[in-house]
Amino acid sequence: MRRLLTVLVAVTLAIITALSAAAPAGALAITAGFMITSGGRWCTVSFPDPKMPNIVYTAGHCYKNGITEVSLGNIQIGQFIPEIHDPTTDLIAIRLYSNIPSEYSLMSREPLLDPWVPNEGSKVCKYGATTQETCGTVLSVDETKFAVQMPADHGDSGAPIYERLKPGSKGVHVVGTVISEDPRRPGVIYCSTIGAINLFLSKTWGTDWDMT
Repeated sequence: MRRLLTVLVAVTLAIITALSAAAPAGALAITAGFMITSGGRWCTVSFPDPKMPNIVYTAGHCYKNGITEVSLGNIQIGQFIPEIHDPTTDLIAIRLYSNIPSEYSLMSREPLLDPWVPNEGSKVCKYGATTQETCGTVLSVDETKFAVQMPADHGDSGAPIYERLKPGSKGVHVVGTVISEDPRRPGVIYCSTIGAINLFLSKTWGTDWDMT
């Protein structure tokens, strides 16, 4: 499994590098679901900030103490902001370099609509750097975390969890982000609720911060 993941990551990075080389850096817009690397770790962009295009978020445990540089393939895209790091929601901010734009959308270019509260029994999906889009059912919810029966693997940390109104609808409603797989229950992942994330970022950026 580890060898398969290594090959998968290498192939994904090769594709990103090829695409990056084929287009100017300024044309590369970072969206929710992009693979990023730092300090030998790879993770997934949770979502760009809706009001500050130079800020995007990912899982806090992707940050390796002392290493702030963040890359996409062979392109350095920005740096972690260690001061904007919340252990409760496992979230950390990244400040993009001035020549790296972001787009408030999913990898599929579906726009990110107003966030929703996850509900037990709801069908949700995630877009992760390793396993791409997978879907499953919300098993339980509390104030800051929820559990989902859903395939995920290393590199999917930080991935956006979302709901669609219906298949083919134009846009997704973010309900949270991926933290990790439950080691006791294979196929079950733990996620942070968008409400807890919103609370942290509201305190960080000010009361006017709103994902909508």
